[in-house]
Amino acid sequence: MRFESHELTRLYTERAHRAFSAHVDRYFEKTIFTYKCRFWFKRNAEEGRIVGLWPGSSVHAQEALASPRFEDFHYVRELDTVRNPLSWLGNGLTTAQERDEKTTGYLDTVDIPPIINKGPRLAGDDMSTLLEEVHVNGNGLREKVPDVVVEQLVEAQMTIPS
Repeated sequence: MRFESHELTRLYTERAHRAFSAHVDRYFEKTIFTYKCRFWFKRNAEEGRIVGLWPGSSVHAQEALASPRFEDFHYVRELDTVRNPLSWLGNGLTTAQERDEKTTGYLDTVDIPPIINKGPRLAGDDMSTLLEEVHVNGNGLREKVPDVVVEQLVEAQMTIPS
């Protein structure tokens, strides 16, 4: 669940916070981190509660944080979401579309299959005109097909199926 896009604020419940803090304190009692010395994780004091360290290995932290317990959170809806519960759907455009960025890059590497239409061939000039008129880029704007592509298609005597 992505809280940022759904306009929810998540807050740890007090019960979950107390339980996690107690677990952290029990874990660090048996470690070298409790020896008398000044460290940032003791808030620069010789003795004190260990803060800022995960109670376990980094691999353990990755696995534990990959699957949060959602029941340990309290959720508060943002004001816009209270008025319109589906406001998280936005205006129907992605951020890239709003910025007028290319959104069809996956089509740049498409292998164009051979034309199997055995119909009549168009003359070279007619083919160029036809291709220039029908080409539309990923944003729906007309673009001129590069001359090199037009020449290659004309040389191969390809047709556009009707």
